[in-house]
Amino acid sequence: MTDDVDMPVPVPIPEPEPDDPEQPSIPETATESDLHEAVGARRPSASRDRRPENLDEPPPPKRAPSEADRDDDDDDGPRPDRRRLWFALAAATLVGGTIATFVLLGRSNSDQYEIVCTSDKIIAEQGRTFPPWGMRPMSGPEWKSIELPPNAECEHHETENPADLTTWFEDALEKRARTLLTGEVTKVDLAEQQLNQALLLLRAPAAKNKREVVARLLNDVVYWRASAKLREAATALADAAKQFDTAAGAGTELSHDGAAWANHIRKLADELHAGPQGVQHTFAPLPPIEHADRVAAPPGVALPVESSGSTHVEQPVAPPPDAGVPTGGVLL
Repeated sequence: MTDDVDMPVPVPIPEPEPDDPEQPSIPETATESDLHEAVGARRPSASRDRRPENLDEPPPPKRAPSEADRDDDDDDGPRPDRRRLWFALAAATLVGGTIATFVLLGRSNSDQYEIVCTSDKIIAEQGRTFPPWGMRPMSGPEWKSIELPPNAECEHHETENPADLTTWFEDALEKRARTLLTGEVTKVDLAEQQLNQALLLLRAPAAKNKREVVARLLNDVVYWRASAKLREAATALADAAKQFDTAAGAGTELSHDGAAWANHIRKLADELHAGPQGVQHTFAPLPPIEHADRVAAPPGVALPVESSGSTHVEQPVAPPPDAGVPTGGVLL
């Protein structure tokens, strides 16, 4: 016994008459899509679910999601806030712009140079690079500050040319050294240090003439040191004459010619004071020193004294001639 099953009845497709040329022919291998196109019907969408032709076959199993699918699924999660990104970008731009501005201002400020006068110094300064404002003292042995006495003359200068700064500072060093080497010379060593510092600023070939001037001033330093040695010799002679006077007054066995030696030494001291020009008291100017009082020659002893003329006159002098150097006036 067979069950009644409603089977689909095939619809016969009329074949066109061969004599009708306008009727399109349907090939035997035509597909469903060709049929829809032939009758002008709408094609079914490709995305529409279709049932399998064989109803007895089970549907295909679902495949496991791949890594690409997982990455796509993650895109559906929370995304970073774009406002934070904009804030971070704006902050980085602001910081970068600030740094660039500081660099430009620092370079501009570092091109500023000054000669600054304080109460006791002359200082060469340069603008700071960071922070980009204010000034700082120049570094290096050639830029060591110049000592000044109270109320000394000093002139302030500003420039953007480092060559001008070098010229001004070297002139200040030379001027201070000249001051120390004239009048009553009290700081020969300091003058020598300042002149050697000036030579460090005059290393360029174009400064050859200025270097020669500074070299002559250094020779003056040698001259004053030789004069100091001469002064020390005169002081030593005066001390020796004083000791001979003491021995002669004590009446020792060798004191019979003590007074003669004292007079001879004083004569040598007078010749040192007179110098090569034969002018009395022409020692080179040196710092004044305190002179010890000498013992006067015994009464009635004639002491040789040279006058300014060519004749030699012996006359008694109560106080012996001072072998020291006067504290005022012009010295040898």
